[in-house]
Amino acid sequence: MAAVRELGYRPNLTARALAEGRTSTLALMLSNISNPFYPEFVLEAETAARRRGYFLLVCNTDDNPAIARAYLDKIAGTLAAGVIVMNTDVSAGELAEIAQRGSPLVLCMWENVQASRTLPCVTVDHIHAGTVVGKLEGDPNSVQGFYNVLREGHNDVDLQRGIFFEQDWAGLRGVMPVASGGIHAGQMHQLLHYLGEDVILQFGGGTIGHPMGIQAGAQANRVALEAMVLARNEGRDIWNEGPRILADAAKHCAPLKAALDTWGDITFNYTSTDTLDFVPTATPA
Repeated sequence: MAAVRELGYRPNLTARALAEGRTSTLALMLSNISNPFYPEFVLEAETAARRRGYFLLVCNTDDNPAIARAYLDKIAGTLAAGVIVMNTDVSAGELAEIAQRGSPLVLCMWENVQASRTLPCVTVDHIHAGTVVGKLEGDPNSVQGFYNVLREGHNDVDLQRGIFFEQDWAGLRGVMPVASGGIHAGQMHQLLHYLGEDVILQFGGGTIGHPMGIQAGAQANRVALEAMVLARNEGRDIWNEGPRILADAAKHCAPLKAALDTWGDITFNYTSTDTLDFVPTATPA
């Protein structure tokens, strides 16, 4: 060990990998690192890999299938012990061929249904379940009932929300509800109030149609959500203070201000047609 310290010896990881027939590197392939979602995901993946003695190599394909194929061809089975693939345009057949070389591939949040049937895939089981606000507005109690049934493992009788008998779902896994249809950043306090946090908020037009571009639209929605969650956790009344909370957050976020200026006054106010009709009736003891 004295000689090692004196000479400043550092092991050659490439040579070690060749000698041992394995490598301590994992690869994470992303479609576009500028997507605001990916940095947080990369951080968690890197932390998990390091805990298990692996280094994480991040590969950005820039939404280019040719770059994705080049990464997979060079990395899989040689530089990396395994590859996590997130939403690229590489075909299912190409992915299966690469996997046959012996390098494990795991698909994460995969949109290629055919590939996800033949390769290990980490995804979220979800279903569009309506919203309380927005153009697909439904009766608040009915929508909350749908969401509770999807998310919870046990439901007590809740007549006003359409749950007419106690339901224990045993080992049946929950499904993540998706709220979509005319929702925008200006409704964030209403969405959290009615739907809670265990929900996917899908802002289609509110992201793609943002006057400053798609990335700015995603930023506006995220800042609005984080500002509202923070305010709620601080004990503020987000239902009544919601517009003011958003306005204050917009002072420090130009994309959110643009979103509120564009859609903040858009509402869909009409009487629900699916209001639950029930009459509690006492039964003989």
